[in-house]
Amino acid sequence: MLRVSRLDALTGLPTHEALLDAIDAPTVAVFFDIDAFRIVTDEHGHLTSDDILARLGVWLAGQAQAFRVAGDEFVLLLPGSTLAEAQEIAKRMMMSVASLPLPHAITLSAVVFCMHRMERTAFRGLLDDFAEKLYRAELASGRDRSNIVVSE
Repeated sequence: MLRVSRLDALTGLPTHEALLDAIDAPTVAVFFDIDAFRIVTDEHGHLTSDDILARLGVWLAGQAQAFRVAGDEFVLLLPGSTLAEAQEIAKRMMMSVASLPLPHAITLSAVVFCMHRMERTAFRGLLDDFAEKLYRAELASGRDRSNIVVSE
C-alpha cells in the first residue's frame, strides 16, 4: 500500500518517489510529456490545465502502472516488455490520446527506456536528459508531432 504522501494530489497517481521505490529490477518504461503544455496553460488557464492533468492521469492509470513524476511528465512501467514493444505501446497511446474527453486537445511525446533502480538525484538528471531529447526532436520535426525517442 502506498503512503498518501507518495500520491500526487491532483492526479491520484503515485509520485516519482513511489516510482523509485517500486523499481527492484530493470524494467522497460515510457516517459510521457505533454507537448507545449505551457501554451495550453497560458491560453486556457490553470484550471483547464489541472483538469487535463487529472483526466490524463486516470487514463494512464488504466493503461499500465503510471506515475506522475513532475508537472506534465508521467512514467509508465511496462515490465516484461521489450524496448520495441514499449515503443509500439507508446505510439498507440500517443495516437489514442486525441480521442480522450479533455477540455482542450493535447499531444504527447515519449521516451522509451529501461528503468533501473537509482538515486533521486540521478533520476532527476535522467528526466532532464529526456526533456532535452524531446526538445531536440521537437526542433527537428515541429511542435505537436508526438515525437518518440528510444533511449538505451
